[in-house]
Amino acid sequence: ARDTAPGPGEPLAPAALRGDPSTYELHVQCDCLRIDLADDPFETWLGMQYRLMLDESTERSHRWDLLEERLAALAIDDDEAAELRNALEEENSRLFCERARFVRRRAVRRKLASITVKSIEASLLPQLGCGGGGGVDLSSWDAILAFAARFDSDAHPHGRGTDAYLAVEELSECFARMLDVSVASLVFNVRDYPLRLLEVQDLRVRGPAAFIEQRVHRDACVRASASDLHPVYAEAAILRAGASVKTYGDLRVHAASLSVTHGSCMDPIIALVAEALGNVSFPSLSRAAPLPWWDKMRMLVHGAVALEVDSLCVREIASLDPYETTDYFKVLLTNAVLVSTSGNMDLRAAELAVSDGNAMPGDEPLVRAVDVRAALSITWQFPLASADA
Repeated sequence: ARDTAPGPGEPLAPAALRGDPSTYELHVQCDCLRIDLADDPFETWLGMQYRLMLDESTERSHRWDLLEERLAALAIDDDEAAELRNALEEENSRLFCERARFVRRRAVRRKLASITVKSIEASLLPQLGCGGGGGVDLSSWDAILAFAARFDSDAHPHGRGTDAYLAVEELSECFARMLDVSVASLVFNVRDYPLRLLEVQDLRVRGPAAFIEQRVHRDACVRASASDLHPVYAEAAILRAGASVKTYGDLRVHAASLSVTHGSCMDPIIALVAEALGNVSFPSLSRAAPLPWWDKMRMLVHGAVALEVDSLCVREIASLDPYETTDYFKVLLTNAVLVSTSGNMDLRAAELAVSDGNAMPGDEPLVRAVDVRAALSITWQFPLASADA
């Protein structure tokens, strides 16, 4: 309860729990968790009719081509040819109406996306004696701020660090624990497409995580901030909302296998999923323009993540048909390690193999490489000169 929450500088856990790795503050087990996201029946019918129109247009063009080839081979007058064309036009209309009625009679496919997680085991611990984050002190608010300062100095646009703009007295919430989460399988699928958007086997996440919220005064929910855009232009006033909860972590993630599927045929359904999730969440009360998702993630999530995958598979579908199961190319990484920090990503893999979906077991891949390493560094450019922007 908030009334009994420790104050600044006080321990976050009783003395009997601190420093005992075998004691769980919270332990959750679940055999199966499934989340289904459904869309509107009218939108489903509209999408099915649109796909029917595309397919019927292709079939109609094919029928016209066959008729014109047959007319060119037959010696008939123009009147007879016109009658055949009119008859084909009527047949095309009849077939389209019949197929449309059949689609209408089908059961409405409302499932937009589903997430299925099996054999979940999650624990919150005051300390973690081994693995990532071992020995990190999270026993007080001051210790949590010191932990967050390791990452925020790189993530903040002006490089001021947590110590420069956060103090214990300025916090309204401060919570940190060691995480230990294991999952047997995680599947993210859209519609009834055969290739799953995301599939993870034997996932485990360990490490410290902190959640920090700055204290917001009642009159500071929406405030105006003055920023100098350029010496030539006048000073601009930008409306800003109160500070959001920021997350800091130093996590170690391991998975036996991770498979990701993408393609241009997936873009429409991904847009529908994003729109549906936007309707579920509460809209922002801020009058400021919304940020893109990457800016939101960069502002709210800080820290380092080390992902180790025994078998990492990325599929890119080359067809416009989302039900295609062979027309794709596959990139397979063996013993891959991806380390992500603030603005930097480093990828290492023992072997890289590129093949197509028609490859049989034992076939040589199109491209093979060993001891692969790739590095990516991102620098954010800010046109705003004010430190408060």
